Amino acid sequence: MVPLLMKFLLTIFFYFIMLNADEYYYENGVKVKLIPQSTSTPRILVSVPITQVKYYTNHNNIIVGVDDTIIASCKKDNRCIDDIKSQDIKMIKLISNNIYLITINNKNEIFNISNTLYELGSFKYVHPNFYKKKALR
Repeated sequence: MVPLLMKFLLTIFFYFIMLNADEYYYENGVKVKLIPQSTSTPRILVSVPITQVKYYTNHNNIIVGVDDTIIASCKKDNRCIDDIKSQDIKMIKLISNNIYLITINNKNEIFNISNTLYELGSFKYVHPNFYKKKALR
């Protein structure tokens, strides 16, 4: 009886956390919530120290890692640099036509900054630079 009750309570707790997740990003104009993982989650990339990456489960039940970098694609003919510089950032790097890699000062603000930039309306997309497990296609 007790194990069944514990399973039920854990399930309710899990769904409560999922519904109240504060971490989200925009994908194709839709909010996508992320569920934080425990700190014991194995690292995805060997080259990134585990202490610098926070892990989450996305809407497809795939584990993704997030550090202090954001990927942003500026809409054509917009002045996105001013919007980026209005945030607490460390560095901006142009990696392709209208695509920027933004390093922020406080990695705990990664979702706030990326969502704020997206909501300003001058970007096609803005989201954390996700680390994913390599998969063959």
